[in-house]
Amino acid sequence: MPGAVTVGPDDPVALLPGVGAARAEVYARLGIVTVGDLLRLAPRGFEDRRAPASAATLPAEGEATWVGRILSARVVRPRRGLCVVEMAGQDDTGEVRARWFNQAWLARSLVPGVTVVLHGRLRRVAGRAEFAAPAVERLPEAAGEEHPGIGRLVPVHPATPGVSPAGIRRAVWTALGRVRSLGDPLPEAVRVAEGLPTLDEAVRRMHFPDALGDADRARHRFAFDELLVHELLLARRRALRRRLEGFPFRFTPTLDRRIRSRFPFRLTAAQDRVVAEVRADLLRPTPMNRLLQ
Repeated sequence: MPGAVTVGPDDPVALLPGVGAARAEVYARLGIVTVGDLLRLAPRGFEDRRAPASAATLPAEGEATWVGRILSARVVRPRRGLCVVEMAGQDDTGEVRARWFNQAWLARSLVPGVTVVLHGRLRRVAGRAEFAAPAVERLPEAAGEEHPGIGRLVPVHPATPGVSPAGIRRAVWTALGRVRSLGDPLPEAVRVAEGLPTLDEAVRRMHFPDALGDADRARHRFAFDELLVHELLLARRRALRRRLEGFPFRFTPTLDRRIRSRFPFRLTAAQDRVVAEVRADLLRPTPMNRLLQ
C-alpha cells in the first residue's frame, strides 16, 4: 500500500479508512476501540474461497464460490411482508442466479456490469445454478488487485448491527496493510522453546491463514500469552502478599492432639502432609493463603 499512512496498535480504530468516527462507535460495541483491539478480534470461522468455480463447473448443489459480472438485479414482492432480491450474473461460461429474502437494500449495490464474488449454498433450478442468500462482495476492477474476500481462506468475524463480517474483514485487511510492527513482548528464547510464531505472524495468520493449521497455531500463541499474563499477575500478587505482616501462631503438640481427637477417624498420610503444610504456614509472619479441599 504505497504512500499509505501507517498506524500503531494503540491508535484509534477511527483512523482506518472505511471506519471513521461514526462507525467507530459501532465497533466499540464489540470492544474494539484501538487498531490493536481490531487485530485481536479472532474470526469465528472461515469460508474456503481459494478456488472459485465458473458457471459451467459449479456443483449441482452444496457450498461454492463464483466470480462474475452482474447482468441485472430486481426486487420482487410476491406477497405482503415479503420481498425477494433476484440477481442474474454471468461469466465466460454461462449464467448464475442468486436470491436474497427481505434485504431490499441489497439491490442498490447490485449494479449491472460490476464484478462480484458470491459464496454460499446453491442448487440447480432448470439446469441453472442458483445461490440461496449467498455472501456477496464487490471486487476491484483493476486486474490482479488483491481482495480479502476471494482467493483465500476468508475469515468470518463476529458482527454487530451496523457493521457486517465483511466490513470488519475489510477493516482488518486495511489495518494489516498499514500497521507498524506490533513488537513482541515474549522473549525470543521462550517463543522458540515453545514453537510459537512471532506476534506479527500470529496476527496475520489468525485472520488470513494459508491453511487452517496456521490459524490454529496463531490462536495457540494468543492462548499462551493469556495464560502467561495470568501467571505473571498471580506471581505479582504472591510477591506483594509476602510483604504483608501477619500474626504467627504457635501450633503445639497439645493443640494438635486436641484437634485430632475431634475427628472420628485417623488422618491419612496425605491429610497428615497437608496438616503439616498448614502448620508451617501458621508459623510464618505473613498471612496464609491456602485452599483446602
